[in-house]
Amino acid sequence: MYCRKCGNWITDDSNYCNYCGIETQKSKARERRRIPILLAVLFLALGITYLSGKYVYKAFFPEKLDYEKLSQSVVKIICYDASGMECKTGSGVVAMYDNVVVTNYHVVAGESFTFDIITDWGEAYPARSILAYNEDRDLALLELESGTPLTPLDIGDSRDLKRGDKVIAIGSPNGLLNTVSEGIISGFRASETGNFLQTTAAVSNGSSGGALLNSSGELIGITCGSLNAGENIGYAIPSNEIDKVLASGRANMNLIEFYNLREHDKPTYSAEEIFNHKEQYSGQKITAYGEVTDARAEGAYISANGSKIYVDFRYLKRETTAPAVGSTLYATGLFIDATDGAILYADYYATK
Repeated sequence: MYCRKCGNWITDDSNYCNYCGIETQKSKARERRRIPILLAVLFLALGITYLSGKYVYKAFFPEKLDYEKLSQSVVKIICYDASGMECKTGSGVVAMYDNVVVTNYHVVAGESFTFDIITDWGEAYPARSILAYNEDRDLALLELESGTPLTPLDIGDSRDLKRGDKVIAIGSPNGLLNTVSEGIISGFRASETGNFLQTTAAVSNGSSGGALLNSSGELIGITCGSLNAGENIGYAIPSNEIDKVLASGRANMNLIEFYNLREHDKPTYSAEEIFNHKEQYSGQKITAYGEVTDARAEGAYISANGSKIYVDFRYLKRETTAPAVGSTLYATGLFIDATDGAILYADYYATK
């Protein structure tokens, strides 16, 4: 009989000569050791594929954004003057919290006094206060009552953007609620007040304060204006500025304080201060504040340490409802030390 491997004659019934038999056994042992190594490599490759598969897939097959869902985090802002008349509209973005709306400062400035926040499904929520603002960076944060059914957008890092990156703008140009347009980042511009993103996405009158999103649906800019002399030249404030405004801007002002501060600079006194100096303040336009102790549609009593002033709503140019008893009311108007009591004829008011 011959060896199956080398062909030499062997005298026993084995299939291999002594030398080839030993080598064959070594080879089989190596094969047996190789199987666990191959299995380990296979499982490692499967693990890497599983962990990174979604990123690889997204790179070649990007997910389609759900514009309907994203639009639920973008709002229209209707601005009213002190008489209650609508004076302009803008846009805003729910960010960081479900009751915080980011917009442009120029939307809430000027003659704007109170604001209604209109959701994608048409529901209106009144703004309660100015959480923070920065006039130079043209950003303001409005605070709503807590518990609103709004979902804040994820904020992306605007520093990661490059020219040519796809972006999506959502806003309310000319009051058209949550209009969606696509474009790209076309440039990066700097000015004395800060940096701006330039985009080809449509930005029109009323889009100010709207959302500029990246291809992942993250907020990377607040649209703020466009160049009328050119086509497809819109601008947005980078999202990284929002945290800076929240950290550095003046915070927690009610609407009447914000209105008087930027436009009218009327002195503000407590009901107690005014009551104790009625003759001094009589005939002046001032702002008074105090706790509402009794209220109806035509007027309300405000009090501080037992000193009461009646705030007359009859000369307001807008319809009003009775403010809540226990709330703090700020009212601006003509104060008169009348024989039947201290009266402030309100031009406008807000509660806190």
